[in-house]
Amino acid sequence: MGPATLQDVLATQELASRSHRRRDVEAENRALIELSRSLPTSPDGFLQKACDVAMVLCRAQSTGVSLIEIDHGGPVFRWHAVSGRYASNVWGTMKTEFSPCGTVLDLGTTQLMKYPERHYTVLRNVGPQIVETLLAPLKVHGTAIGTIWLLSHEDSVTFAPSDAAALQTLAEFVGPVYEVLSHLISITREAGHAE
Repeated sequence: MGPATLQDVLATQELASRSHRRRDVEAENRALIELSRSLPTSPDGFLQKACDVAMVLCRAQSTGVSLIEIDHGGPVFRWHAVSGRYASNVWGTMKTEFSPCGTVLDLGTTQLMKYPERHYTVLRNVGPQIVETLLAPLKVHGTAIGTIWLLSHEDSVTFAPSDAAALQTLAEFVGPVYEVLSHLISITREAGHAE
């Protein structure tokens, strides 16, 4: 039997019927304040902190940030930051054209997927198994630069509309801040080389 279709793994419509956790706007605000207060001197350090915050805020078992890069002449998603059970996969890559992150950027909105390795067979080589993944696009000035994502690895851990809202809020904050940090660091490096 071949791989499942994309429609077999997309479960975004299920979020509307899940109400097991209410949105906690105060917790989201505290998370953003914590993230802004701890802005480190490296863009990747900021992304790692964002993953750590997302994992606690959304009760995920793994979180990550995948950014689009060119590798061996083609576009890939590189995992710049990962927390939780997937942490050993940091700096790994996945081709953009056949990955959950690529689908989210194609659709342009936050998406929920269940057992995504049924469709994205490359995920079968990455462990542990993903029961659910919730992904939001990261954008800068309307242009997608990657995604921020949550994973559950157990059937008992599922995502709610409140998690989708919190992840979207984080994505809207993380994308532009990462862009500014990256720009400032490159300016600082250029100034250091000029001296």
